[in-house]
Amino acid sequence: MIGSAQRRAFLALALSSVTIIGSTLVGGLALTPGIALGQPLNDEVERLMSKAKLSPDQVGISIVELGKSVGAEVVLADIESSRPRIPASNQKLLTAGAALLILGKDYTYRTEFQMVGDTLVIKGSGDPSLGDPEMLNKSSSKLTLPDLLAAITGAIKQAGVTKVTEIVVDDRIFDRTFVHSTWKAKHLTEWYGAQVAGLNFHANVLSVFPSPVNKRGADPTYKVEPETDFIEIENSAKSLPGEPNAVDIERLGEADKYRLKGSVGQSAQGPIEVPMHNNPLVFGRVIAEQLAKQGVSVGSGEKAGIKAVRAVNLDEMFENPRVVAVVTTPLVDVVKRCNTVSMNLYAECMFKLIGFEAAGRRQSGSWDNGAFALRRQISDRLGPEAAAGTVISDGSGLSVNNKVSPRTMPRWLALMAGDAQASDPFLKSLATPAEGGLRKRMGKTQLKNSLQAKTGHIDGVSCLSGYITHESSGTRVAFSFLTNDLNKGDKLGASMEMQIEMVRVLDAWLTKRCKEGKQAAAGG
Repeated sequence: MIGSAQRRAFLALALSSVTIIGSTLVGGLALTPGIALGQPLNDEVERLMSKAKLSPDQVGISIVELGKSVGAEVVLADIESSRPRIPASNQKLLTAGAALLILGKDYTYRTEFQMVGDTLVIKGSGDPSLGDPEMLNKSSSKLTLPDLLAAITGAIKQAGVTKVTEIVVDDRIFDRTFVHSTWKAKHLTEWYGAQVAGLNFHANVLSVFPSPVNKRGADPTYKVEPETDFIEIENSAKSLPGEPNAVDIERLGEADKYRLKGSVGQSAQGPIEVPMHNNPLVFGRVIAEQLAKQGVSVGSGEKAGIKAVRAVNLDEMFENPRVVAVVTTPLVDVVKRCNTVSMNLYAECMFKLIGFEAAGRRQSGSWDNGAFALRRQISDRLGPEAAAGTVISDGSGLSVNNKVSPRTMPRWLALMAGDAQASDPFLKSLATPAEGGLRKRMGKTQLKNSLQAKTGHIDGVSCLSGYITHESSGTRVAFSFLTNDLNKGDKLGASMEMQIEMVRVLDAWLTKRCKEGKQAAAGG
């Protein structure tokens, strides 16, 4: 709602409706390992491992059939399932699940724009989706980034604001360690290595859309998003009309300066993306520019425009803030984008947010207290032995220091599937063979049952964990295939093919299992 008797304007951007189901969270549930009844799929799994020329040192597998109650799983296959392994992006299953369990499926992020006197305070909520073009496009009105910025600044103006002396970005919900200490340098220049902040914007990346000019060797043209006056781009690229693109963008140090390099032969169908630095300040400066376009004065003298933007002091307090605009995002939408397309930023923001909650909101969310929060969930719900066998470094799986046993993962999946509150949004967040990260790996695989899973890939690691469900009976199998140490020889491709074959085996087994069960019920 924009405008009110109290001169407040609220911008509510709920990106999808939430279906409220289920009941309250049941805490303190310790699950016991499933009972192994002959492990009927072990022979098939071992045959596929042999075919792929992979050893038990490289492969950890756990497959369980879920029971009618949580903790009643039956083990179908077990290969080195107790040995902790690098999960890569399968780590997101733990993080997203913990976020739903701790925060609740109805949790909503609120990024508030507050007036304190003539000061505009932008209070971040750790929302990773603020200004993310993909999320905006999925909104009911299919917003663009300019639409969002115009709505925010228009709401501020309609609240009666004509002058802002300074803009303070309050990112204190998280710490200011933007990059995890164990992330490799080569990942930090890619979109999936975006920095993590308490106030995020545009997925924390700069998007560049280059186009060649019709003169070989000439400077190409380009468009950028977000479009600002303070970001500088050094254009070192060359036009090579008709040839394949070999163009890249790099950030120059920690300033708002970038270099476009390489050759541009065709107009880019998608953007070239590079992580931005200190995204809370970037967003504050973008808002300063947009307010000026709305006719709102920002700063004065040497501290006018973007120079009027600063980070909040860690001990700074604001009295009687007047909220003039709000951007909201449901947690379930963040979980969905995190798991379906494997957004590291989304996972890390949820990870730090559960850390913030675990610290009683008295400390900024961090990788340390996020790890504490996740470990406590695993210990309380799966038992201390599961927590003891899990090494938690980050929330996305980009760190190779994460370790989880294949046995723990299906038990966690069983927990999530059986939780009355969290099961629906968690299951819906996983990719199907027709979407997201699963489409490349499983898109051409014909299955008789429903597959919902999360892929994982990082240096020498390939993983797949999820569910396969017989829809008419509701019979569900949870599985985890964690393969590590694949750098020697052509093992990565062999591992992925083995995972596809394992899913086919599971699909056939589940189909037969449910057919026989139906026949037995009819005969009885």
